[in-house]
Amino acid sequence: DGSQYGVHLSYKVQPSPDGLAQAFLLGEEFIGDDCCAMVLGDNIFYGNGFTHLLRSAVKDAENGKASIFGYYVNDPERFGIVEFDENGKAISVEEKPAHPKSNKASMGVYIFTWEKLRQYLVADAEDPNSSNDFGKNIIPKLLREGKKLCAYTFTGYWQDVGTIDSYY
Repeated sequence: DGSQYGVHLSYKVQPSPDGLAQAFLLGEEFIGDDCCAMVLGDNIFYGNGFTHLLRSAVKDAENGKASIFGYYVNDPERFGIVEFDENGKAISVEEKPAHPKSNKASMGVYIFTWEKLRQYLVADAEDPNSSNDFGKNIIPKLLREGKKLCAYTFTGYWQDVGTIDSYY
């Protein structure tokens, strides 16, 4: 519970691995009416203005816009890929595409306004064909419906350590 470190942690256990979208709904009581962020746990990032980018993304969320973070990679077919337009807006997101539209990997960092995100999560939970995944379901649906998704490029250090090789 964090008490040995002088903090109090609260959590809810997801009964089965049914996607991150479901996990967000399970943890709704911890979010309140504020902006919320999803940060995938198998990513390491630091440096080069990341704090400033996060603050900008929170301001975007306060103005009703969601945000996604991208990082240039040489092997985009291994990642969820975000395509940016010239105005810094995300126009497509694809999970591990055979023919990537860009070299910007989604860093697994998303910032949303809870009220709007919740609507999409509830609708997604009711869809029996959904995998309840942000990159495969939630984000693409936001884009298809014309919602603004601000895209930030990060140039500091980022590593997806979801495999043993990338960890080493």
